[in-house]
Amino acid sequence: MKLEKSLVLNKYLLSLFGFEKVNDLFERLKGVREGYDTDGKSYYACELILLEGLKIPIGDILRYDNAIKEYTEGLVRNRRENINLKYFQYLSVLFSEIFLDNYFHRLKEFLSNLNVFVDFLNEEIHRKENEFLYFEETDLKKLAYWMATGSGKTLIMHINYWQFLKYNKGRLDNIILITPNEGLSKQHYHEMQRSGIPCRLYHENTGSLTLYQNEVLVIDIHKLTEEKKGSGVRVEVESFEGRNLVFIDEGHKGAGTEEKTWKRLREGLAKTGFIFEYSATFGQSIGPKDKDLLREYSKAIIFDYSYKYFYSDGYGKDFYVYNLREKSFQEKFKNLILTGNLLSFYEQILLYEKHREELSEYLIEKPLWAFIGSKVSGAGINSDVLKVVEFLKEISENKSLLKRNIDIILSGKSGLIDLQGNDVFKDRFEHIRREGCKADDIYEKLLNCRSGAFSFFEIKSAEGEIGLKIGEGEYFGVINIGDVSGFKKLLTERGIEVKSDSITPSLFEKVNEHYSNINIIIGAKKFIEGWDSWRVCSMGLINMGKGEGPQIIQLFGRGVRLKGRGFSLKRSDENRYRIKALETLNIFGLNADYINTFLETIRREEVEYEEIQLPIQFINEKKWKKKLYTLKSPEDFDFSSYFFQITVNEDILDKVRIDLRPRVSLAHGLEVTKGESEENILSLEDKYIDLLNWDGIYYELLNYKIAMGYTNLSIDKDTLTEIIRSNGYQLYAFSEQVIPKGFSDLDKLHEIVLMVLKTYIDKFYNDMLRKEESKRLQPVYLVKEDENLAYGEYTVKIEIPADKKEQKERQKFIKKIKGFVKNIEKLYQDDLKEFPRIHFDRHLYTPLLLYKKDKDFIKTIPTQLNEGEFEFIGCLRNYLKAHKERFKNEEIFLLRNLSRKGIRFFQRSGFYPDFIMWRKIKDKQTIAFVDPKGIRHVEDEKIQLHENIKELEKTIGRGDLKLESFILSVSEFKKIKKTCAYSKKDKKDLEREHVLFMEDKEKVINKLFEML
Repeated sequence: MKLEKSLVLNKYLLSLFGFEKVNDLFERLKGVREGYDTDGKSYYACELILLEGLKIPIGDILRYDNAIKEYTEGLVRNRRENINLKYFQYLSVLFSEIFLDNYFHRLKEFLSNLNVFVDFLNEEIHRKENEFLYFEETDLKKLAYWMATGSGKTLIMHINYWQFLKYNKGRLDNIILITPNEGLSKQHYHEMQRSGIPCRLYHENTGSLTLYQNEVLVIDIHKLTEEKKGSGVRVEVESFEGRNLVFIDEGHKGAGTEEKTWKRLREGLAKTGFIFEYSATFGQSIGPKDKDLLREYSKAIIFDYSYKYFYSDGYGKDFYVYNLREKSFQEKFKNLILTGNLLSFYEQILLYEKHREELSEYLIEKPLWAFIGSKVSGAGINSDVLKVVEFLKEISENKSLLKRNIDIILSGKSGLIDLQGNDVFKDRFEHIRREGCKADDIYEKLLNCRSGAFSFFEIKSAEGEIGLKIGEGEYFGVINIGDVSGFKKLLTERGIEVKSDSITPSLFEKVNEHYSNINIIIGAKKFIEGWDSWRVCSMGLINMGKGEGPQIIQLFGRGVRLKGRGFSLKRSDENRYRIKALETLNIFGLNADYINTFLETIRREEVEYEEIQLPIQFINEKKWKKKLYTLKSPEDFDFSSYFFQITVNEDILDKVRIDLRPRVSLAHGLEVTKGESEENILSLEDKYIDLLNWDGIYYELLNYKIAMGYTNLSIDKDTLTEIIRSNGYQLYAFSEQVIPKGFSDLDKLHEIVLMVLKTYIDKFYNDMLRKEESKRLQPVYLVKEDENLAYGEYTVKIEIPADKKEQKERQKFIKKIKGFVKNIEKLYQDDLKEFPRIHFDRHLYTPLLLYKKDKDFIKTIPTQLNEGEFEFIGCLRNYLKAHKERFKNEEIFLLRNLSRKGIRFFQRSGFYPDFIMWRKIKDKQTIAFVDPKGIRHVEDEKIQLHENIKELEKTIGRGDLKLESFILSVSEFKKIKKTCAYSKKDKKDLEREHVLFMEDKEKVINKLFEML
């Protein structure tokens, strides 16, 4: 078996993202913008957290992403150059971060998971000699990176150095970088110095091999020996005794006996330590006949380029998720989320009691409400458990507060809205809305008593338990934590007495009893590790996903566990509300972002692709070749040579929009969306602005400028304060977020000011760049060598499934496609559903291939048209056919504008409109850039291109050339109207900004031509 087919560790890591072939993951990220958004998240992370097959909690992805950002900023800061990781570099670092987190924090579990994965792989291997061997702990002491020359292995190595030191807690005796020759040693030495990594280049006359803490010794393999004989610069491996961290660059450069000797030297250095190895030639160095090397590196290579993802297997409960981000923890919203959690649980209790006999067929247990927090007894408000009990205590003692919160939720006035503009609780609590609810009934069913004092009792017979009760009622809940004394201290500080109960046995052990009166459990690790219950139907989660790793999956397992009818473990297909409601896990989180990505997955077979080359045919070439204009900028344009100073620009200020309002992540099953709160624009007051550390802000922004590559921008501190004092930007927030109540709140205001200024600097810089770039864009005649035309043919890749029956059907399809290619003229002129495409005689070439869900096994280079692009071409084609008389004296041409190849606007953001359309009347022509897309989150500058392009037109100053730009929204107006960004605009307002709506069908094309 070839090496690329044997990469078990790589396959395992890819499976965490839902892929078997890394190329499919690459395809997902190739077009994603490099860098970070104003919230500090990389655009790669924003894309990764949307992956359907993601098994890593979103909170962990964002934690890793923030770490990668810090590593990158370290490179930028030390190397004094603009560095943005490419998508494959980012993924290699991300894979490393995941590995090291598991290796150092959950080694036994990690090893077990890998070997379960090996079992899965071996199930599909029929020849015993090809089976994968189990991982042992020693196998996990090496990570190898199979990366092409020029792909940035050196920078990845530097990041790996920081990654290892961050996670490693034990003492390292030596850190050594082994290179294949002295020249590379010197190169690595200088590169490490540039990155700020302490290092020393090995020389015999150094006098000592003792390294300072975390210092790297750079030495080439030729200077190492097993036993030194005579004088010279060589050093024995035994000189580096102890636990070593070893980096190896291109270790597989030797041949035969020499290679074996080098391998022994390398392994000797790291026999009790850890190895990072980098090579572009693993595939050439390790062949199928090298069984030992093949097995070793199949477990070590963490990154290369190929394998598929897994899909959900559909077991367990359905689930709804409402998650409020931590920075949005205003008291009123925290209480509303918790009240929503209470209502969902109360409704499940009502349904269970009313339909208990019917539900017995589905093996549904009495519902249980579980609160899980990450911090049990943190100081003050940092205790997650304390947040929960204070909420329960408050509503038990203040019925009017609970009633008010319930009324707000049921009346649709929570202030938290979904993407459609509806209250996030609009379609929830069907049974309660129909039957009604009373506070007394909630207290009786959930808290086991209608009224009375809220009491805490330490259960002396059960370690770590505190019972909760109201008045003379029975215990309704139990807190199960390790640090009871610490938690008691927190309660005492708040004037809450914890009494003793020496009689009652363990409450936690009673949870799974059939008639248990315990309705609520509160705690942390206890509910993740070694605890089983079929009862959990509602969860309240606080600050989870900040380091729990794979335990998060266990936590979900507790909640989504379902016996199911006939103990099938699957949810039923019943459409009755009472069944669906009790086969659904309701999760309400406070800063528990990972929960939106719970995926049950299945393993799929590796598949191969058959490639077919499909030539394109140019249409009416004589009419457009060297007759239509296109836009080009000079090859030697270098904006970094133009120096300018930041100023206060009202137009740019008006485009700065910072939204700090509470964000609620919503998920039903695997579909994830985000809601927000209602609009509220605030201003920052001068009296608070004066209290900020402006020197600190100034220096942070200088570092930001360097990190972003804005080296030609001069920033003045007084201008920064002027920008903030102007309040010309839009700040969406609640007063408690921006008005400090004490000096401790100034840090929050500091971060808000930084967000505003970074956003302003980005927009200011890009505006200056656009103006300079636009000055240089010039019209040139379109030729066949243009980037949008130069590829000449499609590469059609058709997936070959593993299943034998499916293979036969797929081969029939491939044979049919090959038949179309032979009869090429028919392929060029017809629209055929069998091979999705559209023929349009005004497009400069044919055919245009389409993406269809029922043909998702077809992939093409260049990529197929998406649904919005296809709809636009169809509407344009139909319109031109229906209005031939109108266009009899003019010519219309269309051309796909390929991403990363075609005409680009805004160098930093890289906007490539999907289509270029020409309208030619005699010697005059109009070039219109047309981009069909959903516009809920379209950047303002893309919409504003219709204005900016007129400035370019004026700069070009040709009477025979006119420029226009349009966004064609595939989103319906009534839907985007509900989003805050467009809530104050009517359809005519947006049309004046050249945003037209595809819902108008052919009318949209008429509007477009009227505006040309």
